[in-house]
Amino acid sequence: MTKKLELTLHDKDGNPKVYTQGFVSGQKLLDYWKLLEEIDGMLDNARPEDIFAKRVEYVASLFNSREVTAKAIIAGVASWDLLDTVDRLIAEAVGGETDVDPKAVESALETLGSAS
Repeated sequence: MTKKLELTLHDKDGNPKVYTQGFVSGQKLLDYWKLLEEIDGMLDNARPEDIFAKRVEYVASLFNSREVTAKAIIAGVASWDLLDTVDRLIAEAVGGETDVDPKAVESALETLGSAS
């Protein structure tokens, strides 16, 4: 079975465009471990949206298409699908679980929600 990443982004008119990435190098796994280390160091002082932005930037880096950027992902994925989409693509790229503590994500989201 051939693995590939798939991401659907919607333009400003709501039209979907599907991006696929058939090969993700092993370097991206090493990059993810560095990202986890960086996020771990940020947990006490960073805003939840800053941590999430780092994760979205990582997802964008998985695709060779210049059209897939962190900004395009945030603008092109529905708000109710954004967290799941980012988590899914990271898990697929690194070959399994994302090692993200669900309690930490829930706490960050609660903090983000109370800041509104």
